[in-house]
Amino acid sequence: ACNFDESATVDDGSCWFVNTGCSCEAGQDAVIDICGVCDTDPENDCTVDCAGMPGGTTVEDECGVCGGDSSSCADCAGTPNGDAVEDCNDVCEGSAYSDQCGDCVGGTTNEIPCQRDCAGFWGGDLIGQGVYECVGTADEGNDPSDHDSEDDCGDAGFFWMQIGNDLCDVCGGDDSSCEDDCGNPNGECFGTDCIFCDGSGSEEDFVDCNPEGTICQEDPDWSSDLGDGDWNPGEEYIDENNNGKYDAELCDA
Repeated sequence: ACNFDESATVDDGSCWFVNTGCSCEAGQDAVIDICGVCDTDPENDCTVDCAGMPGGTTVEDECGVCGGDSSSCADCAGTPNGDAVEDCNDVCEGSAYSDQCGDCVGGTTNEIPCQRDCAGFWGGDLIGQGVYECVGTADEGNDPSDHDSEDDCGDAGFFWMQIGNDLCDVCGGDDSSCEDDCGNPNGECFGTDCIFCDGSGSEEDFVDCNPEGTICQEDPDWSSDLGDGDWNPGEEYIDENNNGKYDAELCDA
């Protein structure tokens, strides 16, 4: 016994013995922990780290990986268990997205989202045909049909493109359903009021009897006297609004 008294003649039950692995110097009731340390304080007992090493210092990272660097569960911004994600163009927290046609658009792609053609099909065969117009999804107080120029359309968040409507506003048409008597879509040349290509007629207008012809007064080959002028089929001047008539403010060289 650690407290054995050689002079004692009666066993009073006070003798105590060391626990396995300990010495009397460790004190009564001292026990050995897994690191081989004997003492009477259970609060300081050695523990095993996540790698199974007694007294080791290896710990789990924020991803629950023993000895990890918290990268295995980091989001694209480097935050462990974060919610930042890459867009379809591989940009962290970017704004690109997959449109109705399955293409990655917006954000840094420089691609506009897929639109319906005039027949109602997303990315339909009529895209890229017909006249340019403002298209997109209308919202309260903002409708693409309210914008008739590329700049205004873009400023309103819509897209200036062709979806298949012809000059007569016919889906998939060939511009023929609204031709005037001179063959100009939406023209104003009808019957005896038509000023024909030989310069005859009663109206004091210049009329483009060929939508690809020239009609501006500045054209030296066209006389201001309608009866004296010869038709000039050149392309120096054009009828910008394609109404078949001379509009001074719309004629550009």
